[in-house]
Amino acid sequence: MKIKIDKHIPVPPSGKGKKSIEREALEMMEVGDSFAYDRNDTEDLTNDRVGQAISAIKKVNKKKKFITRSISGTKRRVWRIQ
Repeated sequence: MKIKIDKHIPVPPSGKGKKSIEREALEMMEVGDSFAYDRNDTEDLTNDRVGQAISAIKKVNKKKKFITRSISGTKRRVWRIQ
């Protein structure tokens, strides 16, 4: 096998530091705000991604608190409670 070495190719930016759409929404919420999502929606918000975003926010700001509840079938809602 032959390897061709290239020069002056810039490194693309990493995905680190980029916030998910779920995390951005959760960070903008004020106490009493909420949003609904389908936990089985593979193209949009998923249960795991929302939970991961909530965990990440709690690590940074322990004063923010959220609660999630099933509202019907596979639909869930997230509220900011503190």
